[in-house]
Amino acid sequence: VSCITPKGAFYAFPDFGGWIGKSYKGEKINDDAQLTNMLIDHARIAPVQGSAFGSDGFLRLSYATSMENIEEGLKRLNDFAKELS
Repeated sequence: VSCITPKGAFYAFPDFGGWIGKSYKGEKINDDAQLTNMLIDHARIAPVQGSAFGSDGFLRLSYATSMENIEEGLKRLNDFAKELS
């Protein structure tokens, strides 16, 4: 996952393209829409798929919240990543 530093926005737009084609608990991730749904269902975080903005493989993650919520969301994202194969 890579991400440029946002300039004045309240969201980050990291590239999750490296996760496409991997599997989570036996379910293959085919695109960013499916990854978004899997993160909602399994990690309980709510990104927006990048393809909605013309950027396949990217996810939009808001940081317009408390540092505590951001840290919890990143922990959940990390826990999800550890299960990828």
